[in-house]
Amino acid sequence: MRRKSRFSADPADTIPINSIRSDNMGDAVMQELVGNTFGYLHLASLTSAFDALAAAGFSKTEIVVSEPHFDMLRASDAEMSALKHYADDAGIKVVSINPGGQDLVSANRDIRALAAQTYDKGLDFAATMGADVLVVVPGRRSPLSPMPLDRAMGYFDETLDRLLQRSRLMGITLALETCPFDFLSSIQELRVVLERHGNTGLGLTLDVANVYFSKLDVADQVAASVGALKMVHVSDTTKTRWSHSAIGDGEIDFAAVSQALTRIGYTGVSSYELADGKNPTSRLEGDLQAWREAGFAPVR
Repeated sequence: MRRKSRFSADPADTIPINSIRSDNMGDAVMQELVGNTFGYLHLASLTSAFDALAAAGFSKTEIVVSEPHFDMLRASDAEMSALKHYADDAGIKVVSINPGGQDLVSANRDIRALAAQTYDKGLDFAATMGADVLVVVPGRRSPLSPMPLDRAMGYFDETLDRLLQRSRLMGITLALETCPFDFLSSIQELRVVLERHGNTGLGLTLDVANVYFSKLDVADQVAASVGALKMVHVSDTTKTRWSHSAIGDGEIDFAAVSQALTRIGYTGVSSYELADGKNPTSRLEGDLQAWREAGFAPVR
């Protein structure tokens, strides 16, 4: 059963970003909530996802790009442009592209090459869609027979250097994401990469469910991301079962997350990455009410 929020509801349907409200939480900055297509991946087409998110009140979204939604690697310029026109007509601004599930540190060179090619094409897709951010997952070392850390870091740095040469010219930010089981799974580990490569065009994606499941302190991870945070993914989970569930279906205190983001002066967006095998559409209205109570809201 979904937990009842501890906070009183805000009656507004949408609230401008960084506006101030007074309720049980005190004076708090409302974080901007945007949509995410991930939950529709095997349940509806990508264009249907745009329509559903727009109908729910979202004007922005992240695309988690994968088949069957979109064959990005084989897509022509015309096919990418057609998708951009559809999103525009639906009233949806794409803010980030997330190729997800790539492994830049695989021991198999062909898998590494495919991952690098996917992110390379992701830059083209982001440019066509007008997205400012490309989310990058570093990859993982086998827990049974882990690749030496310096070798994994060498593979990752080599590809990241090459991607940054293009992304910086294109004005697209690469945002490294925290993921459980990855060889760089905390904000502190990812910041070491930023120190080596420089902050220009390079930043962080903090996935709240991922860090919570990894038994990291979410507020500490937010604080450690100050000045480098470019994207936030929000969904619920427990510490014993990794999920990207609806708000209230797990254990995370999202009001505390909103307040932590406010403390570091974060003015970017938070993407509701609901992906639990069930169609999000029928739940979005109720979920958005719960998000408002916790300090997140879409902007029209």
